[in-house]
Amino acid sequence: WRASPTVEGRSALLASVTDSYRGRMTGHVGAINSLAVSDDGTTAASGGRDGTLRLWDVPARRQLAVLDDGGGWYRTVSMSSDGRLLATADPDRRKVELWDVPARRRVFTVPGDGIDTALSPDGGTLVAYTDRGVVVYATAGFTERVVFEAAPSIRMAFLADPGLIALTNGNDVAVHRASDGVRVANLTGHTGGVSALAFARGGGVLASTGMDSTVRLWDVATWTTRRVLRAAEVGLSSVAFTPSGAAVVAGAVGSSVYSWDTATGELLTQYAAGVTTFDLALPADGHTLLSADSTGVITVWSYLRFTLGPRDSVVLGTAFQPGGGLLATTSGNGVVRLWDHRDARLVWEKPGHGDDAYDVAFSPDGAELATVGEDGAVVVWKAATGAEARRFSRPGTEFTAVRFSPDGRTIAVAGRTPAGSREDRDEVLLLDAADLRVTGRRPTKDEPRNTGANGVEPNYPTAIAFSPDGRTVAVTLAAGRIGLWDMVDPGSEWRTLDGHDSVAIDVEFSPDGSVLATGGGDRLVRLWRVEDGVEVGTLTGNDAPVRRVAWSPDGRTLATASQDTVVRLWEVDGGRQLARLDRHGAELNDVAFDPGGERIASASADGTVRIWDLVPDHAVGVLCGLLDRGSLAEEWRALGPDRGDPPGCPE
Repeated sequence: WRASPTVEGRSALLASVTDSYRGRMTGHVGAINSLAVSDDGTTAASGGRDGTLRLWDVPARRQLAVLDDGGGWYRTVSMSSDGRLLATADPDRRKVELWDVPARRRVFTVPGDGIDTALSPDGGTLVAYTDRGVVVYATAGFTERVVFEAAPSIRMAFLADPGLIALTNGNDVAVHRASDGVRVANLTGHTGGVSALAFARGGGVLASTGMDSTVRLWDVATWTTRRVLRAAEVGLSSVAFTPSGAAVVAGAVGSSVYSWDTATGELLTQYAAGVTTFDLALPADGHTLLSADSTGVITVWSYLRFTLGPRDSVVLGTAFQPGGGLLATTSGNGVVRLWDHRDARLVWEKPGHGDDAYDVAFSPDGAELATVGEDGAVVVWKAATGAEARRFSRPGTEFTAVRFSPDGRTIAVAGRTPAGSREDRDEVLLLDAADLRVTGRRPTKDEPRNTGANGVEPNYPTAIAFSPDGRTVAVTLAAGRIGLWDMVDPGSEWRTLDGHDSVAIDVEFSPDGSVLATGGGDRLVRLWRVEDGVEVGTLTGNDAPVRRVAWSPDGRTLATASQDTVVRLWEVDGGRQLARLDRHGAELNDVAFDPGGERIASASADGTVRIWDLVPDHAVGVLCGLLDRGSLAEEWRALGPDRGDPPGCPE
């Protein structure tokens, strides 16, 4: 990209950061059994079957130290949140030990034969599974608090507050109180051996996973099954929660790492690890995942999800909240969803429409959003709660587009006559945003001038837009025309822009209101000067009809979503294509810029929304973290002697 800033180079660079892989750390010989990481994500510890205990600098992807190489094999490592204490279990040498990480030395060895261990996040409590049973220690003074007998176990999990210890017991899970060792629950349901356990940080959920390829989520308050999650591969070997508890991650004996939404059970991601993943660790940043595998490699993944959607239906519309971190989507099954696009978290979802929910728009203050659908309904929702605030219904009409006026007082919707209806409902309605009372109506019915290449052209409005000053509403009409409705003189005739050789599908005003961009079935984006209706530019190069256009907040860039799988970025001045983003599995339906102009969202018939970071330097920073800087310099010089010094990576 830096050597040749072409469309292809920018496209490949921007697409690269949507991949999850972020690097690897090597040093172990053979499988790594256990892995832990500090909350700040800087220090990790791993124990392997090669008998070594290693410390790692995660940001630099390098080994810090080998704490022990005395043989045996480390089943478990457990680290305090601040990364200063490390508990280890080596059942081969039958030792449970506590280490001072900064000093790189042992500070305590549990008496007796040690098999497994766990450390509280604050480092104040150490739990050891030994030949004497389960022993609970206070690390201050290394005094025994409790000793109790337990069934044979291969894995253990400790929840410091309210003080619970979970132990695997064949196909079951035994849960004991840490204060006195009393068993409070015996959890059954797995049909294969339980291989791993993890408590969510908030303490409300316990996850167990096993050779039956399931993750079971247990409610800690009632010890009932909340959800059973199933992987496609045979056998799961590890499990961990994300810091927020919103997702649970599991490693397979086969070749994948899975993550699921704990509330809905939706499969969120599936990483192709290629080998068995024996352990997982997640720092508190919420976007990094470390996995340890059977080949001795620790892989660093980005847990930032660049793809949203349960894939239960096509995604038809998407909109960013003004000044906020939320993204709204509408789907072909009528469901309306609100996401936090910064961490890809589903905030709420509602079955808002009976069938296709075509479009969505936020109010200018971001407090509400409006959706429209095939059921003839306009629904206004409270963004904070997902509560339905108001609803307007017009039976016999299908609403295809919706926008708020810049002052937030009016909602404009475009409607069409359903197939087979004898009524004429092709129209634009103006609704009072406060009570959804109709305050204006403008029919759009007209005979098409031509039938286009496929002999079919819609006679109804497909898109609508307010000018930034609120004085004009633009709407797509028949036969490739755009209609401009004067809000100052609403009784005046349409002012029309005529230029597309096929249907006009979308229309959007530039941020300053001086230019109108339209996309059409002729695969073109046309730019019009609003003042006099003169066409001032044409963007060519789309391979399919242009379904949606979106302006960047600074008005310098246009994004287009076409009826193939490609999002294109265009430089408005000069009409130069900047990038071609192609990761969707089906045709596109919508595209939108975030308020900062650094991201776009694309909605597709593949059931997903993809989030794209458009800043090349962000991608360069990610890639610099993955690749060796020395080899980058060598490759730069290999491009030619006249390239000068290699560009530096961000520090």
